[in-house]
Amino acid sequence: MFFILIILLLSTVNLYSDLPDSHRPGNLERQNISPYKHPRVALVLSGGSARGFAHIGVISVLEEYHIPIDLIVGVSMGSIVGGYYAYGYTPREILDKSRKFKLSSIINITPGGKGILNGDKELALLKMDLDDARIENLEIPLVIVATDLTDKKVLLFDRGPLALAMRASSAIPGIFPPVYYRAS
Repeated sequence: MFFILIILLLSTVNLYSDLPDSHRPGNLERQNISPYKHPRVALVLSGGSARGFAHIGVISVLEEYHIPIDLIVGVSMGSIVGGYYAYGYTPREILDKSRKFKLSSIINITPGGKGILNGDKELALLKMDLDDARIENLEIPLVIVATDLTDKKVLLFDRGPLALAMRASSAIPGIFPPVYYRAS
């Protein structure tokens, strides 16, 4: 799906060649529509562990074609890939980290756990790579999507601790325990 989007995006490069200069998207400043020198690009990354590898590939292609990303929105695995990239990791570095990751490092075999996988261990791994980074201080603006299971509402994290928001977004009831988080 993402590769189709990239192909469509790249196929529109010469789409406007027959239009007069004043009507081409590249001349938005002349039309007083936008102060940006290029169309704004928001990269939306969905959930799913296998899709994470596709996300890395999409980011790599965008870089290869020098298409700047102005905003990243991610949920679950998309928040993890997007968070690492917005922090400053390259697609190659994210891919290398994902290949080295061992699921056994976060398995929780203690009785009475709230999930099969240990969320505290996942959070510790994220913090090890991302330090105490805050979403509002990242190189690329990032919004992380999560669900408040108590209030049954969608939460959008655009500020606060990056690792905690990534952990909250990747929680899966019964697998990864939920994160208890209340912003003031």
